[in-house]
Parts: sequence; C-alpha cells; structure tokens
Amino acid sequence: MAGGLREAFHVLSGFLIGAVLCGASGCASRAPVKPGPRPAPPEVIEWREIGYSAEGRPIRAAEFGCNGNVTLILGGYHGDEPVSADLAVRFADHLLAIEHRLSDTRVVIVPEVNPDGLHRGTRKNANGIDLNRNLPASNWRRLPARSHSYGGSQPGSESETRAVLYMLRKYRPSKVISIHQARRGPMLDYNGPAKDLATAMSRESHYPVGMFFGNLPGSLGSYVGMDMGVPIITLELKKGVAPESAWKQNREALMAAIYY
Repeated sequence: MAGGLREAFHVLSGFLIGAVLCGASGCASRAPVKPGPRPAPPEVIEWREIGYSAEGRPIRAAEFGCNGNVTLILGGYHGDEPVSADLAVRFADHLLAIEHRLSDTRVVIVPEVNPDGLHRGTRKNANGIDLNRNLPASNWRRLPARSHSYGGSQPGSESETRAVLYMLRKYRPSKVISIHQARRGPMLDYNGPAKDLATAMSRESHYPVGMFFGNLPGSLGSYVGMDMGVPIITLELKKGVAPESAWKQNREALMAAIYY
C-alpha cells in the first residue's frame, strides 16, 4: 500500500511541476483566452430620397467622398435598360468599400431615374414620356405623342426630370455620366467639352468614342453639354449585356472618370 501511495505521489508531483513550468513558459495548456467582440458589420449605403416617380416610387441618391470635383452618375433613365441601373448600384457598392481612400473627389449616384419604367420594363415613364427628351434644353421640341422619343407636352413636366434638375442645381457637377444600353453599343457618346474625358474612360473599357447621337432634342446630353457647358458622357452598354460583364468592362473606366 505504501508503495502505491508513493507512486501516486510521484505522478501527482510530476503533474503539478509540469503545470507550473507550463504556466511559466506559456505553453498550449493555458486557459483559452475569451474571444473579443466580433467586428461591426460592414456599413450600408445611405440612400436618400430626392423625389418620386409618376406612380409614387422613390427616386434615391447616394453620395461618396467629399470636397470638389463632383461626378454625377445616373442610371435607369430608360426602364428597358435595366443593366444601366445595375451598373450604377455596383459602382456605389464599390465606392462604399473604398470610400476611406477617396480624396478630393465627390461622387453622387442616382441609379434609378425611372423606377416606374424599370418596374414595367418600358423605355418611358408611367405617363408615357421619354425622360431623356423631357429636359429643358434649348433645342427641346414637341414630338408626336406616339413617337418613340415623345418628350411630353412641355419640358420639365415630369417629377423624375425635376429630381434630376434638383441634383444638377444642388451639386453643380464638374461632369455627368449617364448610363444607358443601346443596340449599337457599347460606346462612349459625349456632349459638350467631354472628348478628353471619354478618351480617358476608353483607355480602360476600350469602348469607341464619339458624338454618335449628336445633340438630341430635350436630352440630358443637350441640356448638360450644350446649354450648361458641362462635360457629359452617355455610357452606352450593349443591349443584352450580362450585368457582371458590364461591371468588369466599366469598373476602372468609372474610376478614371471620377478622378478626371
């Protein structure tokens, strides 16, 4: 019995000595450290309402960065061009992720100028008006109501148009990017003093550059480029392009634009 007790004592002594040495040396048998608090979830985009559509759907905008060199980016002008809105939202997500690196530039994004048209899948808004012919440009003219590009009975008649005009007055952008889709796309169509800006974007996307459509009556391109004298790019994606492809083709082009 005594021998058994001595053996048990030696085992216990070895265990205690090992525990002391282990504590002194910081080996793996230490009590586990409780995990700290989990990191905060990623921030979300702060969309704010700047107006409402003909059917009462909100038109939202988000702002990134600060200071001068304001770029206004618009998507979803025509409801049958949904990838234009998708690209604008993807770029907003990208800017949120890198906002801490943005310097001396401000970007304002309105991804769905025509939410009713996007909901319906139609070019025009719920009132049957092509919003990209409803701007109060000096070349506005009334077209037949059944026209593919009917711009309303008078310029600026639509609430969606007034939301865009509000953003132009509020931010006085140094340049505007309006995203569309066209069967003739892809291309970088420009109005006003925007050829060099289009060229800078083309270096990244390899889209052709030109005044492919000219100064269309009552269009945003005519109003901003011709009347305001502000560079404006109509970024025409190809009709039917996949959203992921449009993003890969244009991410760096949009980044080049905001720093131009």
